[in-house]
Amino acid sequence: MLHNKFLVALSCLVLILSANAALASDKEATAPAPNIAPCMSWKNPLIRPKFAILCIHGLGLYSKSYENFAQRLARQGAIVYAIDVRGFGSWMQAKGHEEVNFDACLADVNAALQSIRQANPGMPVFLLGESMGGAIALRATSIFPELIDGLISSVPAADRFQTKRTDLKVALGILRGPRREINIGKQIVDQATTAKRIEDGKIVKVVNEELAQDWQSDPLARMELSPKELIQFQSFMNDNHDAVKKITSVPVLFVQGLDDNLVKPKGTWELVQAIRTPDRMMVALPSRHLVFEEMQSADPRIARSGTQLVLSWVAMHMPGMDDTDPANFGSNAADNTSLNGSRQVGQLGMLRMQALHQGQGPPLQSPATVPAMAPTAPAPQLTGGRPTILAFYANWAEQCASVDQLVGRCRTTFGDKVNCVKLNVNDTNSQELVKQFNVGTIPTVVFLNANGSVSSTLIGETQFANIAKGLAGILGISPASMTAGRPRPGLKRRAQLRAVGK
Repeated sequence: MLHNKFLVALSCLVLILSANAALASDKEATAPAPNIAPCMSWKNPLIRPKFAILCIHGLGLYSKSYENFAQRLARQGAIVYAIDVRGFGSWMQAKGHEEVNFDACLADVNAALQSIRQANPGMPVFLLGESMGGAIALRATSIFPELIDGLISSVPAADRFQTKRTDLKVALGILRGPRREINIGKQIVDQATTAKRIEDGKIVKVVNEELAQDWQSDPLARMELSPKELIQFQSFMNDNHDAVKKITSVPVLFVQGLDDNLVKPKGTWELVQAIRTPDRMMVALPSRHLVFEEMQSADPRIARSGTQLVLSWVAMHMPGMDDTDPANFGSNAADNTSLNGSRQVGQLGMLRMQALHQGQGPPLQSPATVPAMAPTAPAPQLTGGRPTILAFYANWAEQCASVDQLVGRCRTTFGDKVNCVKLNVNDTNSQELVKQFNVGTIPTVVFLNANGSVSSTLIGETQFANIAKGLAGILGISPASMTAGRPRPGLKRRAQLRAVGK
């Protein structure tokens, strides 16, 4: 019996090694895409933002999976961005770039971070990733730590439950061809949305049916991957341990779901032990595999806990928080994983966030070790002496679907008072402006004053209220004077309208 198991294991190993060799000799190539990822963003136009956070999603998901979590953070003064990882979301519609590509994704993250910093000068920028996204965020922090003020990595470990089932599917898939996709979605969804609970002294499985249905029915959620992509994914995840050893100074918060039925908590803990930064912490929450992305269908109490944890930890790493540094809670990582330590983080962090809401404390700005992005030089030749909007987009990105509506609405409302220019980032004629305005995500909307100077920049698909605020800035009017994107008539004009019965 043992011999037979060994032969099966050896056969699978040979198949996987053979596939690796075949993939290494695969010469089919596609033209490189610009490092401009599809992006969504959430921002409360009524309050001054305190920090920015870029989110990276897990396997099979895409940027919108953070929507509920992002809305909660935005209400507390964050600007939240989320991009699609190569091979997922809108990338599936980008001809020639549909496959998973982690090197290109890391370049996308770098470009997005630089764009976010330039659009929000001096503001602290944090990076958050979950599952596969947690591993990507770890790797990004190990490569370009100077762009990141703090990292939150949720369930990033490669050590998974039921890996033999996945390995067997991959091995059988290789027999049919390394590029022929196999459906692993159901297995991942089942594990990610299932929790083991003790009821009446027995261990039972509890499935979040609503989340499972949402995940599997979303057209931009990807359920099928090729053996080539799955091998690349597993190899990338396995390299986590080497990557974390290179993180020596950026503060890191690891998060693990207590009811995770996909990633083993032991794997996350091993990463905590391997990382070199002294400011590290691990907190476990009563959640399934997805802690932050699951909020669309999660227990509201868990959603609140996850949001409060992030707000508290981020607040503790704002300038002026040395006296409540997480390192003060214990001399090593083990001390920082206790529930008591988590409560201290929450209490101190929320006190700090309340002070920020009340305008107390030092100004919010990124640490001096993070380089400030150079401002974009004025471009009066683009404006013709009029306020101007530059809308960067791509036809294949779902997040850019509203760009036509935006430009049309602006032209209808303001006529020739505002220049409205659409720029396709895949058009070679747009590349000079893409570089000039440091466009790192799509859509990106740049608001130019009449003299060509940049008034503000909006990154990612967002609500029209934020567009209206940008328009108000270049038109020199109050955002409050705009309703549904249209200026309110002045008092004199309204009196005239009443006089004629309109």
